Formats: sequence, structure tokens, C-alpha cells
Amino acid sequence: MQIGELRNYIKIQNKVMVENENLEKVEEWKDFKECWAEIRPLDGREYWSARQTTSEITGKIKIRYTAGITNKMRVVDESNGSKIYDIEAVIDTENKHKELVLLVKEK
Repeated sequence: MQIGELRNYIKIQNKVMVENENLEKVEEWKDFKECWAEIRPLDGREYWSARQTTSEITGKIKIRYTAGITNKMRVVDESNGSKIYDIEAVIDTENKHKELVLLVKEK
């Protein structure tokens, strides 16, 4: 991974339960990590291949390895008009703990 590829500053968020002012439990998104990332839409071949298994995946986000990221989290890209992506899959490239590829769908 080259530093020049990571052009988007993103937030990875997870859903937590908190109490509001009425002492009711509500779900809220909380920041898990902020980092630089490469965000790419799937190209034609990748998109067609992804549609064979699931029609949800629309892009890939590449980041440096971070433990604890799951497909129950989401990505917020504020550098691009506050786009929100749901994480569908987390791939540790070559199982070397150097980079992660997040397969995402845009909300």
C-alpha cells in the first residue's frame, strides 16, 4: 500500500446503546476509528462478480490494518459530502495484518 493511494479521511463507526434524557435506551453511532483510506467503486468485472453472490456491494475501501473492525459497522466519508457506507465484509489482505479491504454498499 502506498501513502498516495489513501486520499479520503474517513470515520469508522459502531452502533452502541445509550440512555437519552428520558432514561430510555436508544441506539447511536459512535466513532471507532478515524483514518486515511482509498475509496473505489467496483469496476465492471468486480461489480458483475459481486452481483453473482450479493447485489449489495458497490465499492471497496482500503485502509491500514486495524483489529476489531466488523461488518456491523459503517464508514462515514466526510471529505466527499458525508457519504455513508455500510460494511458488508472485512478482508485482511493476504492475512498479513498490513491492510484491510472493506466491501461496502453506499446508503
